[in-house]
Amino acid sequence: MFRNRTWILVALFSCLASVATAEDYAVPTGVTVLTEEQLFNQLFGSTTYNRRWSEYCESPINDEKVVKLRGKHQKYGQYVGRCVIKGQLFCWEIDTPPMSKYSGECYSLALDGELITKYGTDGKEFISRWGRVKLVSRNPENL
Repeated sequence: MFRNRTWILVALFSCLASVATAEDYAVPTGVTVLTEEQLFNQLFGSTTYNRRWSEYCESPINDEKVVKLRGKHQKYGQYVGRCVIKGQLFCWEIDTPPMSKYSGECYSLALDGELITKYGTDGKEFISRWGRVKLVSRNPENL
């Protein structure tokens, strides 16, 4: 019985240790990623989308780093969660299954006009098979 509890504790601490922080992310070479302030000003109150999904991050009431997210996926329908800024990282916390499998994903972001490029912990670009992510101000899809 004691041995089982030990393994459970080891597994729990391993999961906790795997949560990435801004310090764990490599800055991509030759790329200027958005700062915390730029993420706040550009993404909150705006909609991001690609061929498969669109997501609106509400405008913050004050200087909050967490706001409500409302999204719509072509296959899975509507979902909700939160947009979270952690230093230079932009993170998604999604509550609605099956989209909740993406909850906890964080990326550093670069913005070129309306195109967003996401970078993972290794500093390499995350390329989605669903195309580039675009940013538009406000909530044109009324999510």
